[in-house]
Amino acid sequence: HFSHRGRVVNIGVDYNWDEGGTPNAAPVYMSSAGYGVFRCTWSHGTYDFADATRATLGHSELRFDAFYFGAAQGDYKGLLEAYTFVTGRPFMPPVYALGLGDSDCYHNGRHDNDTHVAEAVAAGYLSANTPIAWMLINDGYGCGYGKGPEEFPRDAGTLGEVSAKLTEGGILTGLWSSTDFSHIASEVREGGVRVLKTDVAWIGDGGRYAFSAVGDCVAGIEDNSDARRFIWTVEGWAGTHRMAVMWTGDNSGSFDFIRWQIPTFAGSGFSAQAHVSGDIDGIFGGSAETQVRDLQWKSFTTVLMTMSGWSTANPDKQPYAWGEPYASINRMYLDLKARLTPYFYTLSRIAYDSGVPPIRAMVMEFPNQSEFMTPGVAGGQQFMAGPNFLVAP
Repeated sequence: HFSHRGRVVNIGVDYNWDEGGTPNAAPVYMSSAGYGVFRCTWSHGTYDFADATRATLGHSELRFDAFYFGAAQGDYKGLLEAYTFVTGRPFMPPVYALGLGDSDCYHNGRHDNDTHVAEAVAAGYLSANTPIAWMLINDGYGCGYGKGPEEFPRDAGTLGEVSAKLTEGGILTGLWSSTDFSHIASEVREGGVRVLKTDVAWIGDGGRYAFSAVGDCVAGIEDNSDARRFIWTVEGWAGTHRMAVMWTGDNSGSFDFIRWQIPTFAGSGFSAQAHVSGDIDGIFGGSAETQVRDLQWKSFTTVLMTMSGWSTANPDKQPYAWGEPYASINRMYLDLKARLTPYFYTLSRIAYDSGVPPIRAMVMEFPNQSEFMTPGVAGGQQFMAGPNFLVAP
């Protein structure tokens, strides 16, 4: 939901990836009356907007620490500038972050326990003439990097070889935190890793723990290379936006999830979550038709990723996995996204400078049109990608 009028909202970690869940809660709200409130807290809370005449807000702590900020009525951009003055501006992604990412576990039975299979997948993108920018090569429970039956291997030689091969094709290498990033310095310095994704052990109960883990990842990349931070996380909090992409968790491929994600992405912008995403066509389920529709509209967002290995419908989620005509349609939209890189890079810089997100709810761009305050199609099932593109999946 992009608007919570008439709703009761949980502010906390619930690991609910479906409609009504809070995969990336933030203790802040904004009103069309021209003010916003940010509660400076790590405690879970409940925001009750069911009564149209008043809001009832509470957090599970015996203290009150809040920032109030105001702007002209309907000036959500002004409120965002004030909110991010306190919490920090959204991070500025590197250029490669704006391209497609591919994730899978390659050290498992499906891939003969050989991380080098990632090189063949990269070659598949080249053969299909499909743009790709980066790959997570160990995205799966208990998945390490190496070759052979060892559980959770950390073979630095294999990581370096795979990373070097991917780099030859213009692809950056990334890792997922099944357990930890205790070797992050060498993985970045010698292994060529430039993308990190925190989950499971590095998320825990969310809140301060997850926030600190993401901060460690930022330091891991920026202290050991000349690269800027590019991290994906879930169960974020206020301020996570200055460090990471926040994605919507373990979704399924369906038109329902598309319907839920559109207002979720638009609404996330009101808490300065400038770079948000969900796995293209989910990780479970999916179909050729839903993959195409999901990739089409997400090509008008800054960041996007596929994740293979989980769906029984088709475990491979690459944009060409369903064959023609779907592969050609997906390629056309990825080519369009590549051509729009300067546009989305500029929008990312605007977010970095002001807090105003690239994905903008209709009411953020057109605050004087009352129909955009409704949760229907006009307000909730379309958005502006910056000032120039109306996206209505």
